[in-house]
Amino acid sequence: MRLRTMIAGAVLALASASPGLAADAVKIGFITKFPVPFFATMENAAKEYAAANAGVEIVFGQGASATDIEGQIGLIESMVTQGVQGIALTPVDPTVSTALDKAVAALVTARRTGPAQPDLLQMLLDARDEAGATLTDRQLRDELVTLLVAGHETVASALTWAWALLAQHPATADRIAQEAGDAARLDPGSLPFTQAAFDEALRLYPPAWLITRRAAEADEVAGTPVSAGSLILISPYIVQRRAELWAEPDVFRPERFLGQPPPRFNYLPFGAGPRLCIGQSFARWEGTILLAALANRFRLEAQRPGLPGIEPLVTLRPHGGLSLTLKPRRTPDATTAQRT
Repeated sequence: MRLRTMIAGAVLALASASPGLAADAVKIGFITKFPVPFFATMENAAKEYAAANAGVEIVFGQGASATDIEGQIGLIESMVTQGVQGIALTPVDPTVSTALDKAVAALVTARRTGPAQPDLLQMLLDARDEAGATLTDRQLRDELVTLLVAGHETVASALTWAWALLAQHPATADRIAQEAGDAARLDPGSLPFTQAAFDEALRLYPPAWLITRRAAEADEVAGTPVSAGSLILISPYIVQRRAELWAEPDVFRPERFLGQPPPRFNYLPFGAGPRLCIGQSFARWEGTILLAALANRFRLEAQRPGLPGIEPLVTLRPHGGLSLTLKPRRTPDATTAQRT
């Protein structure tokens, strides 16, 4: 059976593959919130892997406490105390990558045989290196899949939570609409409050709520020894809600981003260091423009009080989806609402 590493809300594991780790010390950790049949399938896959690797022990964490972020972090910590030093493994579904590859190939073929368009795909097709060579089909595929997978769901998640917050804070949404209406053009430089609101949404609900870094060499962090090669789990969601770092950390307050930027490692929605997300500038630009454009045309009203619960999957998703009522702005007789 083909296996892969997955670190996500559904299957969240601590991975620490130290080069000198003895085989009999290896443990594989699983956390899941999926139904039992799915969990059983993963368990069988893990046991199959363990059977082929003598000395591997499987450690499972499952239950109600795995359905929220704090519960999952707690399960990770409990696995650490049990000495989990392995990886989470689950069967690969080949149909997913096959369908994606076909869709990307069709997109590229259509563009090559059709008229040029002023977009990113055209820029990739027109790109030349120092020798004048174009990107190969494989390179094009990798660039486009990365954009679709890493650049689509993350921004969509951030915008979803931004609208959830704005629906609970209509005065803030009105201020964004006013700023957009007054701006000569919709660009982040003309929309400081809108960008601050988007940044604040990223603070409260960072799409990449869990990121990893591998220790290049042995070190010590806050009194805890870290061996070379260890994989460190960092949760921006936790860091960005710490009371010692943020005043009223659970309050939606865009104004906190209008002054000096926060300290470097207090705000990590795009990670930090040399592996900072390459899409940071584009994501903030895109999110700000979309918030301004939509807020200027529509008013969104919550269909039920309060914010939805969190589903910590690959990105943070609202549990049960997000139900809002969409109404046009500046239309006196706008009594009919559309659902979105």
